[in-house]
Amino acid sequence: GDIGRAALLAVAAFAAAMLAATGIARAETVAITSGTVYPVSGPRIPNGTVVIRDGRIAAVGANVAIPAGARRIDARGKVVTPGLINAQTQLGLVEVGGERTTRNISARGVINADFRPWEGFFSQSAYIAATREDGVTTVGILPTGAFVAGQAAAMDLADGTAADMVRRAPVGVVATIVVNPRLTNDVDEQTAGDTAAGGETPAPPQSRADA
Repeated sequence: GDIGRAALLAVAAFAAAMLAATGIARAETVAITSGTVYPVSGPRIPNGTVVIRDGRIAAVGANVAIPAGARRIDARGKVVTPGLINAQTQLGLVEVGGERTTRNISARGVINADFRPWEGFFSQSAYIAATREDGVTTVGILPTGAFVAGQAAAMDLADGTAADMVRRAPVGVVATIVVNPRLTNDVDEQTAGDTAAGGETPAPPQSRADA
């Protein structure tokens, strides 16, 4: 029989990947048929069907009626699973690591809370299709390089422009917080110099109880 609403939502990410990979229009009705569907919750569905209408999951199960006029995608012998989410990536922000003109992962300065890297997201990156083929359908993009690096976003790996791929932005602000920082090199060198010169290492300050 048909699985519940929770399982319907679970396969939504897979449907998004299929939409992107096969060029399905949002105003189209599509039926992915004959595959083995593995939802997040509930048992696997042999010979399952997923119906997508106007870019959204309409039905999923073993005995789903296929709407008249729907375009069919035969998934016979294939496994249909929900898409994976990689929450921390540089996808679309760094194309060639050693080439500055292809890097849009950081802004100048120390406090860059207004930096929005998704505005420079490279939607034509060759890495997007490769990542999608590995089963990842949604990624988080995080800026780097400063105390407050900027804002993060969630991107769907669908075909289209960067604006089309934004699932939600911003989803947070990225900052680097150092706990128990080490002494700087200058302090370390000064301490080493005093010791080498025969200077005494200062005793730690006494507390009131020790005085």
